[in-house]
Amino acid sequence: MKITAHDIKQLGIIDDVISEPLGGAHKDIEQQALAIKSAFVEQLDSLESLSRDEIANDRFEKFRNIGSYIE
Repeated sequence: MKITAHDIKQLGIIDDVISEPLGGAHKDIEQQALAIKSAFVEQLDSLESLSRDEIANDRFEKFRNIGSYIE
């Protein structure tokens, strides 16, 4: 079974993949924290333009996609 971050992004289960610094997140914790913060703020900003119903429907679709697979 092949499950990578990019695979689950393609399935729509996650919104984005946050890259790690060269050598891994533990090598540069500050850079990783900034990358996480940037991705988090970007996602929050994108939610501001959506209604509660749109957010709920998007969340439903995301959970529905968890049961799907690609051969």
